[in-house]
Amino acid sequence: MNNLLSLQYKIPIGIYDLNQVEGDITIDIGNETTAYEGLNGREVSFNNKIFSLDHKGAFGSPIVDSKRTAITEETKHAIQLFYLQPSLPISEGEKLVTASAEMFNQIHGGDFLSGVSS
Repeated sequence: MNNLLSLQYKIPIGIYDLNQVEGDITIDIGNETTAYEGLNGREVSFNNKIFSLDHKGAFGSPIVDSKRTAITEETKHAIQLFYLQPSLPISEGEKLVTASAEMFNQIHGGDFLSGVSS
C-alpha cells in the first residue's frame, strides 16, 4: 500500500515501526558519517542527502529505509513520513497526507493522526 501511494503521488513515502523510534523525529541533510544498514542489507551513506533521524540516529530516507525501524508482522504502531517537495503549499500537503491516511486506514484499520510540518 505504501509503494502504491508513493507511485500515485510521485513522492517518496517511508513507513516505520514507531516502537523502534526513540524521541523526536527530525529531517536533516547528512554528512560523511551519516549512514545506516538499509533494508537491502547494505550500508547506506547519506552524505549531502536528506534523511530522517531520532535520538538513536538515522533511520529513514527517500532512498532506502533502515533495518532498525523496518515494519514487520509484529508492528502495531507505524509512522509514515511523506517527503514532500518544498514547493508544495502546506495546504496541498495536508490534503494529500489526510487523503492517504484515510485510504491506508480503510485497508488496514486502526486509528490515525495526520499533519504536515515544515
